[in-house]
Amino acid sequence: MVVRILYLTIPMLYVGSVVAAEPEETKEQSKQSFERIQVTGTVMQSPSVVVENTKVPRQPLPAHDGADYLKGITGFQVVRKGGASSDPVFRGLAGSRINILSDGMPLLGGCESRMDPPTAYVSPQSYDSIRVTKGPYNVASGPPAAAATVNFERNKPDFTEQPWHGFISMTGGSFGRAETNAELQTGTDEGYLRGNYTFARSDNYADGEGANVHSHYERWHAALVAGLYVTDKQELTLSVGLGDGESAYADRMMDGSSFYRENLSLVWQSQDVSTLIANMQGRVYYGYIDHIMDNYSLRNTSAVEAGVIMPAAHNPDRYTRGVSGRVRFEPWYSHDVEVGFDGMQSTHRDRMSMNVNMRPLPEQKRTTDAKIEQMGLYIEGQSRLSEAHRFYYGYRADRWRAEDLRSHLDMQQTQVNPTANEQREDTLHSGFMRFEVQKGSATYYAGAGQASRFPDYWEMIARGRESETSASALYIKPETLRQFDIGWMKDTTTQAGHDLRYAVSYFWNHIDDYILIEQTPSTELSRNIDAQIQGIEIDTKWQIRDVLQFTASLNYTRGKNKTDGLPLAQQAPLEMKFGASYQLSHWQLGAQVRAAQAQSRIAPQQGTIVGLDNTETSGYAVVALNASWHVNAQLQLHLGIDNVFDKQYAEHLSRNASTIAGYPSLMKVPEPGRSGWLYISYRL
Repeated sequence: MVVRILYLTIPMLYVGSVVAAEPEETKEQSKQSFERIQVTGTVMQSPSVVVENTKVPRQPLPAHDGADYLKGITGFQVVRKGGASSDPVFRGLAGSRINILSDGMPLLGGCESRMDPPTAYVSPQSYDSIRVTKGPYNVASGPPAAAATVNFERNKPDFTEQPWHGFISMTGGSFGRAETNAELQTGTDEGYLRGNYTFARSDNYADGEGANVHSHYERWHAALVAGLYVTDKQELTLSVGLGDGESAYADRMMDGSSFYRENLSLVWQSQDVSTLIANMQGRVYYGYIDHIMDNYSLRNTSAVEAGVIMPAAHNPDRYTRGVSGRVRFEPWYSHDVEVGFDGMQSTHRDRMSMNVNMRPLPEQKRTTDAKIEQMGLYIEGQSRLSEAHRFYYGYRADRWRAEDLRSHLDMQQTQVNPTANEQREDTLHSGFMRFEVQKGSATYYAGAGQASRFPDYWEMIARGRESETSASALYIKPETLRQFDIGWMKDTTTQAGHDLRYAVSYFWNHIDDYILIEQTPSTELSRNIDAQIQGIEIDTKWQIRDVLQFTASLNYTRGKNKTDGLPLAQQAPLEMKFGASYQLSHWQLGAQVRAAQAQSRIAPQQGTIVGLDNTETSGYAVVALNASWHVNAQLQLHLGIDNVFDKQYAEHLSRNASTIAGYPSLMKVPEPGRSGWLYISYRL
């Protein structure tokens, strides 16, 4: 069916593009509009910052959600659980150590077992770009992230040339893969509308040995953005989003049968307010997720029907409300500073039924188990000390409050919660400074930062986790990361027309009271330890005239649990990527090799809220091939083969597989075997 749809669609898009096209493109215009398939990480645009274009195709073909897109950025890995909803990991840190934003609005999941990380609710192609700030060098986007701040961004539309824009893409591939993304924008000098709809589905994939993996999914997401130009300097923007779907998991006894999400955001901003104030912005937002997991909707139900297993369901939900405001000052030409505040309140509820036939889930009462509130103030600025020297700095203070509303710690309601109805409060301080030097086409930088992180819901409340001193983990200490970064970026062009860009960065950090999750024979503990992580990242791109391009990236992190004298758990091994592409007229051919070293540095039964170390893993190398046809500036076709040699392998961080009726037994959730795909994009 997918192939038939694509077969009919390609001629229609081609005819439409010919009718709508301007006169024949010049050679230079063709070069500028050609979209190369991205196979390695993008070279940093500025120190500690990477910006990715979400509309550009990439290889291996990512899942529809945010985590797989992030995997293409050097330093990111993912914890695979099935076909979708993986958890992102950056520089060996995961969970709330990565701050995920949607157009500046925080995203939070609700599932106690991380079925729905924040990136599971993101459809990247409905955005224009992904901006990643590496390390603790951002205090203006909410509570600071120890690992990275990731913002999925939509650009302000420009209608100076025509009153509407559009974009549509379709993907068809192996294992019943099918995706559609459609977007339309229209506007005048009084305002604009932007609508987007995405749909994605896939059957179970097969690994390199042909074994079927419980991994099918189906998701949809719709968004509407309306902008009103109150004056030529003031704008009011309303954003609304809805989404839902289902996803099968190979690492557990339940699947996600619903991922309902709704969000609403209202933003007011004003530009060029005065000679002193460059701009002002205020935002209020609301988010709600309603997640259902069960053991019967998406898997073999013979055991349930036979009465061997009871049909069970679990239904957490989460309300999030927030507000923020900021003012950016430009007191003089060489300096600007932003001051602001942000606050957020989230309420987590739950309900469950261990036998939906006897106790239907909709009839069960929702109970609130936790409320978490945060309010922060910050200042962030930069000084241009000279034409070649810049200094960046930031500081923020956050006041946190968490309330434990659980009466009991177990489903049977037999273990009384020792911290029932108790509250904890903390005031945390974070900040950074970075110095940059520009010498010709090279930029050198050094930075130091501190990020103090309040324990999240999963570390304090979820799964009845205990601390070392109590049956409740409510009072686990906040963790504080102190990090030092140095780096070097260079962009050179030779007389022969060769362009070489590269970025090298090294980081070292120490984390006081790092929150470690540890599995014991009887329970899961949240523990505070002292940890240390260091690593290196390298990205290069070598463009030979307009025909040949070579890219390469490398990343490596090494962590240590200084308290226990063990390796820090959940650290990915050395990973390298190499890419090459050749462009001839309107065609491009490319290849990628991705390799990872074996990982023997593990700490069994220790880890984070997204996964625990269990086994050592072998190294691997996989090859991918791609080709593109640039029909014109509007229509482009891309096709590829991932894992060309059908390699059987699993990522080190991937979860252990669960025993599921009708599926072969597996150790870790494996990566897909050889798969082919076709991606078509058309710009109106």
